[in-house]
Amino acid sequence: MSETSNNHAYSLVLASGSAWEIGACEGADAGVCAWVDEFAAYLGLERGVGDSARCILFGRVLGDSGRFGDTYASFVPPLNGAFPSHGWQVWGRAGAVLIRNPAVTEILCGLYEARAPIADQMRYALSPVIEGAMAQGGLPIHGALVERQGIGVILSGKSGAGKTTCCRRLPHPWRVLGDDLALVVRDTAGKIAAHPLPTWSAVKSGEIRWCCHVNQAVPLRALFILEQATQDRIEPLAGAKSAVMIAAAGRQALAPLNHLPIRQASTVRKYIFDNAVTLAAAIPAYRLHVRLEGCFWEKIEEVIEKAECEVPGVRILREGHWENPAAVAGGISGNGRIV
Repeated sequence: MSETSNNHAYSLVLASGSAWEIGACEGADAGVCAWVDEFAAYLGLERGVGDSARCILFGRVLGDSGRFGDTYASFVPPLNGAFPSHGWQVWGRAGAVLIRNPAVTEILCGLYEARAPIADQMRYALSPVIEGAMAQGGLPIHGALVERQGIGVILSGKSGAGKTTCCRRLPHPWRVLGDDLALVVRDTAGKIAAHPLPTWSAVKSGEIRWCCHVNQAVPLRALFILEQATQDRIEPLAGAKSAVMIAAAGRQALAPLNHLPIRQASTVRKYIFDNAVTLAAAIPAYRLHVRLEGCFWEKIEEVIEKAECEVPGVRILREGHWENPAAVAGGISGNGRIV
């Protein structure tokens, strides 16, 4: 049923197996086509159409961006008769509007001309991909995704904690995949992987330091919560505290997308809690105390080296040993005992 222009269609594939086609509607104006090409460039996507289960089609929306009731009728170019004329759900933000219908797999994204910064439009336009990943157990995380020899870790923390500074200081062979956002998913083998997402503030300012390639996932081995300190040290987080920290990082990542109706917002809050608890059981989390001139990455490397090559789905690292808690949400002591 897709009406995508093949000249402006791109493939986004997650490690979970979820695949998306992102493209301009056939007949979309030149401004929309250029917008889609720029969007794909920031995501690091390649042109092409694969076996995508879902599709985001971009077009223009005419009229007032504050009134979405009749948006489907004002979508340009007009869609053919293969699309239903009723049952569309509409909500918008940041100069763009998402138009969905339970009867079709395509999601329409209408762009209002010169209504908002392009970075805000693009972040909002990516929200169906993030919501779909959450429905499958994934979670966006406010944090930098870095990797060393094919193993990824996330450096999370509040704004100002030093994520970008730490990324700048990492020596070779460490590599920065993204310094602000990551999308964590369970891959097709059941293991935890992470994808980088664009740093939208850098897109907005035009000061992009690290290019993003969303399709390039890495196996995720640990999550570190950054705190500035006078010496570098690692503090393992107990299971319950780990889940709380992961959920907080998820809420931070989703805060700019706070656009959902009450019913759907409730579902997203449940996803955050449930998926954070699951991730806390699968991925060890630590508080990483970082000093300005220290070699914090050596502490991270120690954790990776102590961990087994394959991180099981329900084990947590405590002092270099793996424990098997019966219920992460119930709380785990610093030595791995259930409390």
